[in-house]
Amino acid sequence: MVDLLRWPVRVTAVALVCGPLLTAYWATPWELACLAAAGLLHVEVGLRLWRDRPDSRMGPLLAGCGLVWLLDAWGRAALPALFAGGLLLSLLHDPMHLHAGLIVTSGRLRGRWDRAIAAAAYAYWPVLAAVALAAGRLSPAGLLGVRAWTYPLVGVFLVGVFTVRYRRAGAATGASTPRSGPRWPPTGCAPRR
Repeated sequence: MVDLLRWPVRVTAVALVCGPLLTAYWATPWELACLAAAGLLHVEVGLRLWRDRPDSRMGPLLAGCGLVWLLDAWGRAALPALFAGGLLLSLLHDPMHLHAGLIVTSGRLRGRWDRAIAAAAYAYWPVLAAVALAAGRLSPAGLLGVRAWTYPLVGVFLVGVFTVRYRRAGAATGASTPRSGPRWPPTGCAPRR
């Protein structure tokens, strides 16, 4: 399955860069290079992971995230009124990045907490938009204001989640954690006198 999709996905990603992105960002080549590199690297790494580990969800997730990234970059330049403030497709690749961060070691979401965090990430903006629509205050400026005060809180929460995951992974594998410090010198490597 991966081999059948690999080249069409690559061609789509390159076509997005060479076509719409090149015409939209021709005046700012540095921005074009950064956007194109980020999107293409996501796609390529995702395709390689998908080929090497077909049982893992990391590959398809990263490849999809790269395509959404490239479409979002094109949309901001080509249709600025619709993509104002990164409130359309960037709202999709943010939870995709979080999902990728949660599955990075195992290839799948592990346990209820991981599933709840991923579900909350995907539901975050649709729920906020529905509440704003119900209140009659759905506007890009209003959603940007909500994002401005909620993203720091979300960031602090995610730092906590990933810190706990890092410490648990270190304890489970016997690896060093920041609390225990490095194990030096290694066993059997006594210093020479």
